[in-house]
Amino acid sequence: MRKPPKSSTIRKNIMRYAYNAGFTYHPQTDGTVKLFDIKANYYVFRGSPDRAAQFVTDELWMKYFRLNPSK
Repeated sequence: MRKPPKSSTIRKNIMRYAYNAGFTYHPQTDGTVKLFDIKANYYVFRGSPDRAAQFVTDELWMKYFRLNPSK
C-alpha cells in the first residue's frame, strides 16, 4: 500500500478514499455526513465533511502502518 495522500486531496475525492479505508460515504440533507463501516455493518461516524475527511485520513494512515510496520 502506498502512503495516503494529503487531507486536502482526500477532501476532494472523499467517496473514493472512504471506500479504500473500508467505509461508504453518505451525505445527509442537514449538511452532515455519515460513514458506514463495511466490515462491521454499522455507522461509525456522523459529523461535518471536514471531520469525516480527517477520520478517513486517520484510518488510512493506521492501515498503512499496520501493513508496513517498519516505517
